[in-house]
Amino acid sequence: MWKKKLFKILLFIGCFVIVERFCHKQTRGFCLQNIFPSKELPKGTASGTLPDLSQPFTFLDSGLECYAFVSADQKLVLKFFKQHHVRQAELLSTLLPGFEKMRRQKQDRLTNSFASCQIAYDELKEETGLLYLHLAKTGQKLPAVILIDKLGIRHQVSLDEVPFLVQMRAEKLLFSLHGPEAKKCLTSLMQLIHSRCRKGIADRDPTLLKNFGFLNSQAIVIDLGSFSKDPFLKHQNRRNATLFYETLPLRCLLTKEFPDLLPHFEAEFSRMLGDE
Repeated sequence: MWKKKLFKILLFIGCFVIVERFCHKQTRGFCLQNIFPSKELPKGTASGTLPDLSQPFTFLDSGLECYAFVSADQKLVLKFFKQHHVRQAELLSTLLPGFEKMRRQKQDRLTNSFASCQIAYDELKEETGLLYLHLAKTGQKLPAVILIDKLGIRHQVSLDEVPFLVQMRAEKLLFSLHGPEAKKCLTSLMQLIHSRCRKGIADRDPTLLKNFGFLNSQAIVIDLGSFSKDPFLKHQNRRNATLFYETLPLRCLLTKEFPDLLPHFEAEFSRMLGDE
């Protein structure tokens, strides 16, 4: 008898996991409650001027830290921070004290992501295409926005209640290297990394193909969650080493796929190594 009960329990758990994974795949993990923090946002100020968000925003992608939605005119990206990991860890730590360490890790990760975005706005606004950053509840009444998820379901979100950011939408690197402005794009991308280092700002995830894009031929960083202050990058030797390692995947890509662009890359790389 107990074997039958155990079999039914395991079958139920198995079916639940399969259904949950299927739903997660279909929605890329997005549901409305995942972007709402467990506690009310602290009072403070926002950074920047909020652009017109009256048009609907459609699901674009899901990263480690954010869900991204693109505007109907394809010009803006609206990103919401994933809050459910912290909320789940808080619940587990309440029920089981052994999960307190995990709760702190999840909270620290979100806090670091907020700090990185603030660095992006304060010091890398042009290099990131960042228009508006909302991490605290302001006295200003923000509008509601319409989100369309991956299943085509429409949601209305009050922006006062959630942390979010608005960024210019950029074209990915590979598309830009096929265009007539490819050399300008390469120069801009390398100059972005060089300039960021001169400001003493490190990027823990400088994945070129995934995290960088272009506004026309101007390079910007798409992923804003990995910046931190590192004053040693201001020194020429450290800056040159960072430029070498962060552009090494690009050099390999050009060698294999775009050999005609390699001489331009090498010339620009040598020029930037000599900059004081």
